[in-house]
Amino acid sequence: MSVSAYPLEWPEGWPRTANPGESNFSTTTSKAHKFVEAEVRRMGGKAMVISSNVPLKQDGTMRMDRDPVDAGVAVYFTRNEKQVVFASDRFDTIAENLQAIGKTIEALRGIERWGASEMLERAFKGFMQLETGARRAWWKVLDIPASASIEEIEGAFRKLARTLHPDVNKAADAVAQFQELTEARRRGLAIRGERL
Repeated sequence: MSVSAYPLEWPEGWPRTANPGESNFSTTTSKAHKFVEAEVRRMGGKAMVISSNVPLKQDGTMRMDRDPVDAGVAVYFTRNEKQVVFASDRFDTIAENLQAIGKTIEALRGIERWGASEMLERAFKGFMQLETGARRAWWKVLDIPASASIEEIEGAFRKLARTLHPDVNKAADAVAQFQELTEARRRGLAIRGERL
């Protein structure tokens, strides 16, 4: 799984919450982090990565004393040899979003315990990150880091547009390449505009 813990790698195609709010959860980042780890383990998840905009300590673990402006969290792991992701940016803090993800996984484990495992597998289809046929992450199309600024996004777009524009690019799929580039720019700018 090639997902980084920092900066946040939000699941491709998932909408962001425009105005995060408060929750009724009473927890700390450390407790919520342990809760998510335990729930993923109980569900049979492996190779878990918690991705957020919380800077990492030198040992690569999340700093528990930080809450960035963008408190979104995405928890990636593999289950039954398939990559899945749970993400939340509905709340103001990392702790609340982690807790929401942990509670969601806990509820899904309940479905499995109560004998409706076919329903669980159907639910998981919505959380799968399928690599085949999925569109590339916007920052990969632009060949820049996921944490790139608006200026870096625009600069990368202009640089690549010089060679990928259909007037210059004579490849059979030139129009598709340029459309992918234009869409990557749009998605990158939309994320920066919503979260800054």
